[in-house]
Amino acid sequence: MPITKASALANGATHSSTIGNARTLRAPPARRREDALAVLVADHARIAQLFERFDGLESSGPRKASIVLRLCDEIDVHSRIEEEIFYPSVRAALARDDVVDAAAVEHETARAMTGQLRLLRPGDLHYDAKVRVLGEYVRHHVEVEEDAIFPHALAMDADLVALGRALKARRRQLHLAGGGRRRFALIACPGSAGA
Repeated sequence: MPITKASALANGATHSSTIGNARTLRAPPARRREDALAVLVADHARIAQLFERFDGLESSGPRKASIVLRLCDEIDVHSRIEEEIFYPSVRAALARDDVVDAAAVEHETARAMTGQLRLLRPGDLHYDAKVRVLGEYVRHHVEVEEDAIFPHALAMDADLVALGRALKARRRQLHLAGGGRRRFALIACPGSAGA
């Protein structure tokens, strides 16, 4: 995953210069972890790690199914919190609506791909290829998002800590409502107890 100014700031780098409306971007480390951008960058990193774990597996079995189901859950929940909370909050800060609109369409496509993967099992035709294509798609989306949307979020006059807390709260709700990945384990890999 590329390191951008937004991801560096969200991950704890200090930035003492001013951006946009002359707000100084220095927050205590605890607040930076709660910051909306830190929350989203942490999601991006967690998803990237899952793709790396998938790429490191050679066998097709319950472990692969478990990683893919977790990927699907993480991507679906991440997309929802961005669309429901983050994008509406930053839309006004962007000069053009098409950037957020394109990101929302990319989310729809990613969710369609995760839906397909939930119906497949490791070893099925194109299973690994679909996961890898989804990975490439998500990596591209993250790069565009961090380079084209996050800098505007940094510059806007909003409470990014409150926004980050709202993102985390909604993520928890979605994970609880969805029942986690166990709900899909039998579909993805029948007969595997630990999927």
